[in-house]
Amino acid sequence: MNIFLIGIFIITFPLVVAAEKFPVFESLKFNEVNLRHYPEKDDPYLKTIKFKLTKKNMPVKVLGEFNSGGKIIEWRHVELFNGIEGWIYHTQLSEQRTLLLKKDKNLYLFNSFQKESFKTKIKAKILSPKIVKLEKLKNNMAKIQLNHDEKLISGWIIIDESVWGLFDEEIN
Repeated sequence: MNIFLIGIFIITFPLVVAAEKFPVFESLKFNEVNLRHYPEKDDPYLKTIKFKLTKKNMPVKVLGEFNSGGKIIEWRHVELFNGIEGWIYHTQLSEQRTLLLKKDKNLYLFNSFQKESFKTKIKAKILSPKIVKLEKLKNNMAKIQLNHDEKLISGWIIIDESVWGLFDEEIN
C-alpha cells in the first residue's frame, strides 16, 4: 500500500509543481514575433500564424507551456493585454518584467503619493500606450524605467486598472 502511494506521489508531484508556476509574466524579446493558433513551427503555408506582434518588450501573460517531445519546453501559451490567446516559441520571449500603460500616467519622483506633500513631485507625464520596465513594487506604486529620447528615466507610478502586466495580488 505504501509503495502504491509513493508511486502516485512521484507521478503527480511534477504536475503539481508545474501547475503552481503559471501564470507568469514575460515579455517579447524581438520587434517581430509570431503569435500562433497552435504550437507548430514547421508550417510551410504559415497557417498557424494568427498575426505578428511588433512591439519589443510588450508584456504577455504565460498561461502554460507545451513540449513536442524534446528535452526543452518549446512553446508558451500566452494571453495578451486584450484577452487574445495564442502560442509563442520559447526563444521569442524574455523573462524581463515589463508593464503596458494603457492610459496616460504621472511619473513621480518618490514612492509616496500624498496630496500637498513635497514627496508628491511629478517628474514627467507618460503618454499612453507605453511599455515600461518594472523595477520594483511598493504599496500601491511601481518603480519603472522607460526610454525617452534615448535616455533612461526612472520613477514611480500609481498602480491601477490601467496598468497591465501585474497579478491581482500585486495590484492590491
